Amino acid sequence: MEYQAAIEHLTAVEEKVHKRGTVYDVGKFIRLTGSSWEVALVEVGAGNGSAALEAARAIEFILPSHRTC
Repeated sequence: MEYQAAIEHLTAVEEKVHKRGTVYDVGKFIRLTGSSWEVALVEVGAGNGSAALEAARAIEFILPSHRTC
């Protein structure tokens, strides 16, 4: 439910697949100011352990930066 609500706010969504099979949806979140953020979403099961693992994997895979678009 939360995943669907979040993805509805993204444009130009592309699917990126990690070598271990994790599927990320990566798209743009356009702010009211006109700037945008690149956002990656992944759907994982309940629990902090799996969320922490997937967060670490996403950071390594997608290589986020602190720049603005």
